[in-house]
Amino acid sequence: MRKSLILAVPIVAVSLAAAFNARSVAASGTAQAIAPVGKHKTLELVFTAASAPANPFDSYLLKIEATDPGGETFSAEGFYDGDGNGGQTGKVWKVRLCPYRTGIWKWRTITGDALDSGLAGHSGQFICVESGDLGGLVAQGRYFKLQDGDYFYPVGNFLDTASGLPRWSYLGEETTDAQRDAILARQRNFHDANKYMFYLSNHSDASSNFKEYVTPWVGDHTSSDKQRMDLARWRLYDEYLQRLKDNGLLAYMSIFEDGKPGNYGDLPEADRNRLLRYVMARTSAYSHLWYVLCFEWQEAWTRDEVNRAGTYLQAHNPWKRLVSVHDWAFAPWAFSEQSWPAYVAAQCGNDETDLGKLNSYVTSLRSHAIPVLADEFGTLTADSIASQRSKLWTAFCGGAAGVGTGSELKAFQRFLAQSRVPFQRMEPSNGAVEGGGVTWFCLAEAGHHYVVYSTSGSFKLTRSGTGLEGSWFNPRDVNGSLDSAFNVAAGTSTLTPPDTGKDWVLWVTDGLSLNRGVTHPSTGATVAQVIVGE
Repeated sequence: MRKSLILAVPIVAVSLAAAFNARSVAASGTAQAIAPVGKHKTLELVFTAASAPANPFDSYLLKIEATDPGGETFSAEGFYDGDGNGGQTGKVWKVRLCPYRTGIWKWRTITGDALDSGLAGHSGQFICVESGDLGGLVAQGRYFKLQDGDYFYPVGNFLDTASGLPRWSYLGEETTDAQRDAILARQRNFHDANKYMFYLSNHSDASSNFKEYVTPWVGDHTSSDKQRMDLARWRLYDEYLQRLKDNGLLAYMSIFEDGKPGNYGDLPEADRNRLLRYVMARTSAYSHLWYVLCFEWQEAWTRDEVNRAGTYLQAHNPWKRLVSVHDWAFAPWAFSEQSWPAYVAAQCGNDETDLGKLNSYVTSLRSHAIPVLADEFGTLTADSIASQRSKLWTAFCGGAAGVGTGSELKAFQRFLAQSRVPFQRMEPSNGAVEGGGVTWFCLAEAGHHYVVYSTSGSFKLTRSGTGLEGSWFNPRDVNGSLDSAFNVAAGTSTLTPPDTGKDWVLWVTDGLSLNRGVTHPSTGATVAQVIVGE
């Protein structure tokens, strides 16, 4: 494992023959009792097969049936891992589990694509204990929440060139460890982000400054064998994905690039499915992972291809990680009748200057009743760009459930934490502001909570309720705080920001039923490894 300035988590190997202690749980079959596994952490079971299929990336020999403490049973596929240490050849197969419920879990191997005598007949059980980890993202209504936590607003910037770092090649074949550390530090410290988008495969979507090539197959961007995964590279990917969680970042993986025809975005369906299946078998047991099939699908995919890929991915998604596909700017969502997408990934106009159009577009996508991730507002070419800051807040007031770009993200995060705004109960409400939807934008739960983003000047706000207090917030100040509260009576009145020539945010609330203000997922990418049969 490579050293890093950013925290890296070692895999802890445990022999199944090792004694447990007084809290042991009896096991059946070949498996012995093992140490507890933290809730939403990862348990890796390692097996040795008796045979070697012609292509272990097409013939999956390892599959387990898992039973959670509530009696729910489901299956999860294992993945081929060569010699288990990054070597391309061998008979090692692994399966990863991510327990989401405390108590006794049971597992047993079942036949995969073909029967293997070395993998058959194994079974065991383990205890899942509380870890304090709030888990990964789930979709609930029009917003996201953590599995065991509050509603959650994903925030990040993957179109950041101001830092002088690669944008989306965190897993890149030419990206250095020093650059990876700097990417994490930039997202964590400068943006105060809680999500980071990166490609798993990328060829054509590369900048002139950085060769942002990402190749998960044997070979490199000049030539690769798409029937075989590069296991030495995937061993590093495991480490890099764990680092994201250790740094409080959700791992938002775009499996394919947006891709010009002839490159990675335009592969035969068999090659696509081969990668999709391996991705889910190897990475979906990390609780901080969520997925988008590709960016700007219209460039290289048909609608039917997207639907087939999305359906295939969900069929190999035992941990129910979030899945979607990314749209072109202002495109209508083309998958409203499909059950496989968990959220809308919308490009909200990199070059668009009309805030009203952006706000209306985000609001219109809410008709699909799943979360809207407003993924692109433009490239951050300087540390502060007023237009991108305005797009961020405009999308929030339009009812977006998360954002993928923007400026002064740290200020936005401070507002979410300090106001504890219950955005999941609020609706786009530009009608509450006289002339709203052009210069002023409003998100509200009528009678209780109002957020108004003002690009400039005074405005008239109509509100209802009792015990309301207002506070101003400066969205330009990344170290700022909500100003002192002042009484706001029900009715209509003119409100004047502290500086009418600049953008400001008004927060009006009665203080009832606020969120907890959680802005980051849990850290700690703990992976316990168990050697089955020893």
